[in-house]
Amino acid sequence: MRIYGNSNEDYLDLAVSARTAAGPAQETDGSAQTTDGAQLQIRLVVAGSEQVKATVLATPGEIQAVADWLENMWDEVPPVPLGASGIAFEFSHREHIGEGYFYITVNGIKKLLIYEQLGTSNTAHAKEIRELL
Repeated sequence: MRIYGNSNEDYLDLAVSARTAAGPAQETDGSAQTTDGAQLQIRLVVAGSEQVKATVLATPGEIQAVADWLENMWDEVPPVPLGASGIAFEFSHREHIGEGYFYITVNGIKKLLIYEQLGTSNTAHAKEIRELL
């Protein structure tokens, strides 16, 4: 899926490169956790220049949180990270009824501003993100 910024040269690409089955994962404290999810290919391009190209494991809960966040853009909402990628979705502002803006941030730095027509494009993007599950 692709979410565009202000031009065709500003976008975030998210794609599933592999699915991971539930299985034990060792935590740093020695405890076992069950993990599953998707291995996501992430590509962030700003002004035609690739800013981020990474592969990250995201759990179903993390992917669902991003989709839910997009659907709830009607009001200011706290930022939501995408796995351990350093990429997060951060609310910017609303201009008029039905228009919202958010940033894609990388390690807390605002990289890409995205406009959403609330009730249409934000819910369509949320649906596309859920399809990554």
